[in-house]
Amino acid sequence: MELIDIKKKVNKTIFTSVIVLLLGLLGPILAWFGVFQLETNSAVWFQRSGSITVLFAVWAEYKLFKLAELTNPMSQNGNTWDDMRKSDVLQASYSKYIQGIKYFAAVLAIAGTVIWGYGDLLFQAFSK
Repeated sequence: MELIDIKKKVNKTIFTSVIVLLLGLLGPILAWFGVFQLETNSAVWFQRSGSITVLFAVWAEYKLFKLAELTNPMSQNGNTWDDMRKSDVLQASYSKYIQGIKYFAAVLAIAGTVIWGYGDLLFQAFSK
């Protein structure tokens, strides 16, 4: 696979991961304001939005995890010089972005877990 094709794939993965994370962030915000409310208990719907947030965060992490195949390519006999060159270029170009997105995904997964577990209590405490 040529370096240009790999860069396109990495860019696409980063872009879709950011979109997925933004959707995960948007879920609790919309639930807080009652957009998903189907009954009168807004606190429960906010709590349920935490599970969707965790789902999106894990999905983004999985997409980024698959980038390791591109940034650390292996041939049948180990790394070739071409593989190592491509890997170095990708590491230099994208490592800060990938690490930042992974950090945001981890924080979002933790926040989603807290919302999922205690969202009803948080909603009741802060919505008054």
